[in-house]
Amino acid sequence: MRSGARKGQAFGRFARPCARPLPACAQRKRRGERLAARHRRHPVGLSPMLSFSLTGMIGCVLVTAPHELTLAISSTLDREHEPSRVAWVLCIARRQKLRVQILNELREGDNVRIEGEIEQRRRQVGELGFFSVGFIIHSIERLSSSFEGGAS
Repeated sequence: MRSGARKGQAFGRFARPCARPLPACAQRKRRGERLAARHRRHPVGLSPMLSFSLTGMIGCVLVTAPHELTLAISSTLDREHEPSRVAWVLCIARRQKLRVQILNELREGDNVRIEGEIEQRRRQVGELGFFSVGFIIHSIERLSSSFEGGAS
């Protein structure tokens, strides 16, 4: 067990404080430097993201922010030599046209296919930094109700 880990916990399983918070002016300067470095590595200006494809059933649609919808999707995972299980994935729709399509055309219980990108996130709460990923929807289509979903 590494130092810093609590008894019974693996290292990294709990929130760790950041080194120290920077003043706002230093944070802006540092952010600008990071963006410039990212632009040199990826000339298009976009950081590389992983794509995902998911089929499943809409469990619920939540309005989580003024310009975001969150969909809870249940998807059956079938693996060889293992029993089937259900996984829940929270997917975020940010584009206006996509949000309107979801609210007008899709309902809870609909089988859908979603494609998008996995986005890395970092949140600062006090002195603690939290890292997570978000599943950002780029396209969604309704599937026939007889289709049984799976994740890839």
